[in-house]
Amino acid sequence: MQAAKLATPADCITFNHRLFWEKRFRLATVDRVRLGRALNKKATGSKRRGPRVVTCGSSGQFAYDYDRAFANIVIRYHRYFDQYGRKRTKFDEQTGEVHEIAIPIDTTQSLVDLVRRCTGIPSQEYLRPIDASAFLPAPPEKALLTRARVSAFVYD
Repeated sequence: MQAAKLATPADCITFNHRLFWEKRFRLATVDRVRLGRALNKKATGSKRRGPRVVTCGSSGQFAYDYDRAFANIVIRYHRYFDQYGRKRTKFDEQTGEVHEIAIPIDTTQSLVDLVRRCTGIPSQEYLRPIDASAFLPAPPEKALLTRARVSAFVYD
């Protein structure tokens, strides 16, 4: 409530929630080609800017994108290790066996944190913004509750 500068609960009714969240609610998707290229450049010291795609087959019907493949490998590989590089394991008390467990990167933020921690690559290099306007609250003029409606409901 402090960030929105709301003094009382009644201020929530007339507050423009859409305007407040337009600045703060951001969605993004990972562009695996750009992520793979950034990781490859970091690993090899290359200055390459374009894609690295090789076509295979007798008529070139199969295209292998090295950048996308590298990003996919990094994302899958991380599943089996914790932040200190140790294998993730679980001890089964009944059988006495140790099993490797996979903990997926289930959010974009966890991937951003991993890449930043391990490589220092900024997220702007591989994240694509998604239009989040469909998920925002209705504008105040289309709101179901107004101060007049609430006053009439509370005091009648």
